[in-house]
Amino acid sequence: MIDTNTTKKPDQTVEAFMQFGADEQLALLWFIYEEVKGSITPSASDNETGFAIAQASVDQLAQMSQEEQLQAQRDIINGSTDGVAHDYANFNSSNRIAFWYLLGQEMEKGRVVNVPSDYKLPPEAQGFMDSFKGYDFEDQLTAIRNVVSMMGSSPKPGAMA
Repeated sequence: MIDTNTTKKPDQTVEAFMQFGADEQLALLWFIYEEVKGSITPSASDNETGFAIAQASVDQLAQMSQEEQLQAQRDIINGSTDGVAHDYANFNSSNRIAFWYLLGQEMEKGRVVNVPSDYKLPPEAQGFMDSFKGYDFEDQLTAIRNVVSMMGSSPKPGAMA
């Protein structure tokens, strides 16, 4: 059985999150985005730095077919070093958060394949999500940063800032 108890500490969220398969992780990232999007307001400096770098990769992904978009997202999660996953591997943690936030926006606009509207998380993933919702906002951000920082390949020396 997967231990999805994220109430221990936000920094232990990574361990619980990584126990899920790539598609469940993608669905969880969508539901996490849905949970926090109204509380996040990028600053002008974000748009000039991490968001601009991440936007280029999101735009590249949005130009792909839906099947390719989904595969590119799976590649990021699985640590591939091809295409968008290569860019992601070179992002710092702020770029990685920006990437998933911007990707969520593009999913809302319909430019990027989204989780089907009738999709229901498996019970263990729903348990994870329920625990996540119990965090205060700062702990949610810490948990998100921890998850997206560990996802994919590790940043290389000289990673994009």
